[in-house]
Amino acid sequence: MVYVCSTTMSSTFTLDKVLLNAKNLVTRLKDQEGTLDSLLSQTQDLGKKVESMKMVSIWPLLEVYALHVHVVMIVFVICSNYPS
Repeated sequence: MVYVCSTTMSSTFTLDKVLLNAKNLVTRLKDQEGTLDSLLSQTQDLGKKVESMKMVSIWPLLEVYALHVHVVMIVFVICSNYPS
């Protein structure tokens, strides 16, 4: 709450103080807006990356893993049946 005195000097001082506070507030709001824009952009980029990761199929990786397991088992059977 701003109280304006009846004298010209006091009211000018109070008005200057209100204008200075308003200017500082505008500056802070602009800074915060820039920060929020940056965070929003980063969030959108992250969301796009997550969506693209969802679209990648893991079946080829599972097939390679299954083939690897079979090869290891075959080598183990061959080695255990090989006469020492």
